[in-house]
Amino acid sequence: VPGVIDTDRDLREAHAADASGLRMLPDAVARAASVDDVVAVLREANAAGTPVTAAGAQTSTTAASISDAGVILS
Repeated sequence: VPGVIDTDRDLREAHAADASGLRMLPDAVARAASVDDVVAVLREANAAGTPVTAAGAQTSTTAASISDAGVILS
């Protein structure tokens, strides 16, 4: 999804950690600004078989909001 999914290394690094203390570098970060953006990201990821992890506020203490594969949906 152009303009929503980004593979910039610095952005991926910014989303590589949560409150768990673990670090996992995702393949991409999707910054959705609308429901339509979320739908488009999920459709594209589903079609490609790409995992999507919802980041929320990245306050998880169990590493549930980070991933080293696929897209982090922020």
